[in-house]
Parts: sequence; structure tokens; C-alpha cells
Amino acid sequence: MSHVHQPLRYGVNYVPRKNWWYVWQDWDRGAITEDLHAIAELGFDHIRAHCLWPVFQPDVGYISPAAVQRFTELLEIADGANLDVVLSLLDGWLSGWAFFPAFVHSPRGMKSIYTDPVVVQAERELCTTLIRAAGGNRRLLGIDLGNEINVLEHFVPRPTREEGDSWARDMFSCAESTREDLLLTNGVDHNPWYRNTVFSRTALARSGSHTSVHAWVKFTGALELFPPGHIGREAIARYAVELAAAYATTPARPVWLQEFGASGEWLPEHEIIPLMEATLNRVEKVPELWGVTWWCSHDIDQSHRGFSGQEYDMGLLDLQNRPKPMGVHFRNRVRTDNNARQVFSADRVALVFDESSFDDPAERDPTMLPETSTLLSQKLVKQFMHYLAEHENLCLLHRSRAADSTYLEERGITRVIDNGGLQ
Repeated sequence: MSHVHQPLRYGVNYVPRKNWWYVWQDWDRGAITEDLHAIAELGFDHIRAHCLWPVFQPDVGYISPAAVQRFTELLEIADGANLDVVLSLLDGWLSGWAFFPAFVHSPRGMKSIYTDPVVVQAERELCTTLIRAAGGNRRLLGIDLGNEINVLEHFVPRPTREEGDSWARDMFSCAESTREDLLLTNGVDHNPWYRNTVFSRTALARSGSHTSVHAWVKFTGALELFPPGHIGREAIARYAVELAAAYATTPARPVWLQEFGASGEWLPEHEIIPLMEATLNRVEKVPELWGVTWWCSHDIDQSHRGFSGQEYDMGLLDLQNRPKPMGVHFRNRVRTDNNARQVFSADRVALVFDESSFDDPAERDPTMLPETSTLLSQKLVKQFMHYLAEHENLCLLHRSRAADSTYLEERGITRVIDNGGLQ
């Protein structure tokens, strides 16, 4: 059964076509204005924008006035294009490169960005400064703590999940105490969802205001695990959203598909549009879904050398702001479908899982960087895909909630699959 649900938010992760995110240093208001209007013409309503942490905060006691001013200008330009902005704060990790202010370094090695009191206080000051600079600007939709900040566990001392969760709650509190109406989220990649590292799945789904998921068909291991045409490739985003929803306290908690996309290095160009169309068809029916945000807006100029080859061609717009085929497809879809949508609201089938699904031996060796496709949690992914092929309205159900009749009713769950059987 389905019913009409509120329209989705459609957006893009903004990658400036001129100067990449070095634009905070080499500002070009005209080029950015052209970019954001081109994005708006595709029908999108928001962008996710990215700080470069060492540019905004090169010293523990210094936040760049020029960078802050350019942030407020970005909001002004976005307003002119009728776009909302979610600012990713501590980047950190962006397009496969790591960025740190000098004060994170020490002769004894990298300081913890999660527990070192001096570093954490600096992070709080940056958060407060940028929100105050925006004032009540209506175009600042929200704050993301940092782009895939969990990946920095491979550069700085790895926190326990308790430490990571405590840090995130503290940062959310800092943002909320500065301005109460902001969307607040922690934009991690797939790793904390697939293995026990940096942040707990429970905290990701219950702190802040929105749960973010990144569901890359490559980085999740789906391309390796599932052959062309398999449901596992087109439903990996659906799995991510369903898993996040299963950890929320209530069904009202919105889930944001914050990053997904594809590179021509992974798939032939003629396969990308059908795969992404199927991905959207699968994921948009989930009632907890708040919005989808493509990575990314623009291709990266080849003159910026050193990025991984897969980073250059994932834009919806080329370097002349012309829509690429995927951009045209998105434009047509958003214009057609962004009024209302049909979602599963009742008679849902739930696949039961528990925490043992993520108890991977690799996590016990902090020197290991396991391949995602080899993780124990992929067993749950495969089970989900198997039953999704049989039950279009499949969701995930944490075992701790399996006997909660009120919760099951709220989510429209009437049947469960436990240990391979439908009950």
C-alpha cells in the first residue's frame, strides 16, 4: 500500500567549475553565480557546499575573515538562484584528499580531532563563527559536521565510538545553541554503517536532526559483489536508507541520501543513466527519505592535477555549465516528479537483523583497512537484496524493536522475515 508523501528535496554537492574548492582562496563571484544559476536551471533546490578547513582556520586562534566573508557571499548568490545551502564544516576529507590545519600536527604526530581539547575548542569556534556570520539568512539550511570526517581515522588517532559519538553530540549542541532552526547532520561515508568504527550507527541515527548516508555503488562494494543487471547494484542506496531508518528512534526521523553518483571509470557511460534511474526508483519509495543529493554539480578541470581519475567526470554540468546527459535526465525527472511521490506506508515486510551482523574481525586490528566487499556485514546486504527481489516493500528491522507492536504499527510493518522465514 502507498500514499502521497511530501515532495523530496533534490540537490547536488557543489563543486565549483573554476578553481575547485580552492575558490575560498581564489574567489570568483561571477563564476560561482553562473554555476549556481546553472544548478537551479536543472530544477534543484539545494546545494551541499564544502569548507576547506585549513583555509578557514589556519591557526588555532585565527579564523580567516576573507573566507568567512566569502561564505556569506555564497549564501547571497544562492539566494539569487533560489537555492538553499547545507555547509559541510570540517573538510577534512574531500575528493580523496586530506586537509588539516597546522595546529592538528605536532612533533609527536597528529592530534585527535575528536578528543584533543584545544583542537575541539577551535572546531567549536569555527562552527559558531560561521553560523553567526550567516545570521538569520534563510538560505543557510543546515550544518554538516564534515564531509566523511570518519575517514580521517586513517590520519589521526582513531577514537572509540563512544568518543566519536560524544564529539558529534557536542558539535551539534554548539551549532544548535547558536541557531536553533538548522538541519544538523554528520555526513559520514558507508564505513560506520558497515563496520564498527568512529561513530555508532545508533548515534548517527539519533543525534542531530537528519541522518545522512553515502551510497556509492563502487565504494560500498556493490559493483564487485553484484553483476550487471543485478538488483544489488540499483538498490544499494535503498539498503543504506533502510538501514539508517532502522536505527532511528521514531519513523519521523528524516534520512538524507547525501552522496551518490558514478564515474565513467567504473561503468560504461550508457549504463550510468539507467542505473541511476533504477536507484532513484528504488529509494524514493522509502517514507523516511528526506532528499537526494547527487555527487556532484560540475566536472573537475583537468588542470587540477593529482586527483584520482574517477573524480573528474562525475558532474551533471561540464566546465562551460552545459548539462551533461545525466544532468538532462535529472532535470527532466525533477520537473516531472517533484510535486508528490508514492511511498510504502503499510503492509511492509521487514528483514530482522542484529548487531552481530557487523562484528567483523578486521576491526580488531587498527592497522587494517579492509576491503568493503569482504566485510561480514555484506552478508546482510546480500540477504536484503535477495528478499527485496521478492518483496518490493521490504525494510529492515533491528531485533531490539521486533517485539515493539507500537513501533511496528508506526512503520507499517505487518510481516517479518527472521532466520529466513516469513512470519
